[in-house]
Amino acid sequence: MSKINPILISLVLFDCGGIGHNYEYLNAISKSTKEIGWQHYAALPINFNDQDLKNGWRACLLGCRKLDNRKENKLIKTFRLLFISFELAKSIHQYLNNILSVADDISPTIIFIDSFKPSELLSFLISLLFLSSRKLTVWLLYRHDDYQKNLIGFFYKIMNVLIEKIIANGKLVLLTDSEKLQDSLRFYFKRQVFIVPIPHTPTLEYFENIQTNQNKENIPILSWWCGNPNPEKGLEIIQRLVTLADPMAKNLHLFISKEAYLPKTNNNFQITYLPAYLTRQAYLKQLMEIDILLLPYNSKIYKERTSGVFVEGICAGKIPFVTEGTWMAAELIKYDLKELVIDWTKDDVIESICKFSKNANIIQKIKTMQKHYLVIHSAKSYSECIQKIYNTQT
Repeated sequence: MSKINPILISLVLFDCGGIGHNYEYLNAISKSTKEIGWQHYAALPINFNDQDLKNGWRACLLGCRKLDNRKENKLIKTFRLLFISFELAKSIHQYLNNILSVADDISPTIIFIDSFKPSELLSFLISLLFLSSRKLTVWLLYRHDDYQKNLIGFFYKIMNVLIEKIIANGKLVLLTDSEKLQDSLRFYFKRQVFIVPIPHTPTLEYFENIQTNQNKENIPILSWWCGNPNPEKGLEIIQRLVTLADPMAKNLHLFISKEAYLPKTNNNFQITYLPAYLTRQAYLKQLMEIDILLLPYNSKIYKERTSGVFVEGICAGKIPFVTEGTWMAAELIKYDLKELVIDWTKDDVIESICKFSKNANIIQKIKTMQKHYLVIHSAKSYSECIQKIYNTQT
């Protein structure tokens, strides 16, 4: 007797405004589940743009996390977060009760959360307590290694245990997208952790069809420090880079967010400021126009954590320069590309970047890595992977 395909319900607890990798991840899940005949539903933040809602998606969640850099009293912040957590728990509960009441009783139900903070996991736990039906399977995707912080790690352990007890007739499945993170999570939680690929990568045909203004002469070398100018992504390194008095700097043209504060640069450096937020089409077009990616990410934060920009950059055939000790560095070393793992503190860092950007041997190795990545990190690979995980749990 063949197995019945499940219903997968995505809970998107981060208000990304319909842009960025969180939104693209959801799109990829929708595509992947469709390929294997699963039903897919999604609950999104209440202010999500209705025009971007796909069939089965609903903008209904209150209290979702936003990028928030406000400074406030710790006690006030604690009470504010508690209020938001209960508001989110209530809206999750209402959504799940509604969707489960109309879903058929035959198809198994999987609730999937692919990004969460401790307070959001608490909101989800509270919502489960009041569900009329608890015959559920819960999939949690751990993306970061913040569990290694003692209190956060202990909290996640407790949450995992409590969620599993609440869904007594179902199962809790832990996922991650990094082999390094998979190993450490297994050790820490003392349970099985499945690894899934990164699915939000366009196909090679998509990249090839993008019309660009790329300079075929490759002079200067077009480089991009992509994304929000966060300290964890190497803001201080980029700030230092543009002040280096290196005559080789004239060979580099840096693209960067207009929100990045850069000191006065030496006269050789060419810089173009991009909009703070790019549409998906603009992001991919920019990715195709550049030659190299600068990814001077913090090695402690990105020791086990993946990078969507890195994966998409490799899939587009671009050369990334990364920090030693990061997940990205480990990936490059797998393909004998250790030259792209650089010391950003050296005074000759610009010379090294220019040298290896034009190295024929490195370009060929990137092409090999690109071919592998386009197979591994794809919607098709993702659908095959989640089907296998589901099969092992039924």
